[in-house]
Amino acid sequence: MPPGTSPDKVLSAVQNLCREEFALKHRYLMALHTDDTHPHVHVVLKARSEQGKRLNISKSHLKEWRVKFAAHLRELGVSANATPRKFRDQTIRSTPHALLRQRARERSAVERPKSRVLEGPVR
Repeated sequence: MPPGTSPDKVLSAVQNLCREEFALKHRYLMALHTDDTHPHVHVVLKARSEQGKRLNISKSHLKEWRVKFAAHLRELGVSANATPRKFRDQTIRSTPHALLRQRARERSAVERPKSRVLEGPVR
């Protein structure tokens, strides 16, 4: 969310969305992050429902949840739209997590001290 957005309203909107979409079906846990200027909420969702059915999240699900989340924000008085990235002139995507992990492994390999081979009689 943009800086200055009320963290309490963001959390309430996420709670409303999760209650609407997952209550009595899937277990979920959420955490509000206010450690930077952009308040946001992480949601961990159990894929297997209480009835044993697995939730397969598609891109259409994500779009639908984004639209519903924006509607919940608007109900709380927060100006929000669910416009796709391409319409917001944000064509540059963030670095994929796999690439970030690969770079971290490469850095740690460079920083790791080389092991020394000791020569001498084998006993």
